[in-house]
Amino acid sequence: SLGAGRAKQDDVVDPGVGIYLKKKVGDAVKKGEALAVFHHSDKVKFETAKKRFIAAYTIGAEKVPPLKFFYGKADKNGIVKM
Repeated sequence: SLGAGRAKQDDVVDPGVGIYLKKKVGDAVKKGEALAVFHHSDKVKFETAKKRFIAAYTIGAEKVPPLKFFYGKADKNGIVKM
């Protein structure tokens, strides 16, 4: 919603916007610590993106394993889940 990607083929991409994630799944987070840095050019789009970002996170006391980097591999026979 910031304008860094396209929803439709003819959408214009804004190269000055994006999100830098400072924390990954499983990382420890201290109160007040930034999870991400937003680069934006439109306050309304930023507020919308920020709400979606916050809604996507769950922070709790229990430790969770990090996400897998690879979920499968492709070869001449197709895709094999790992």
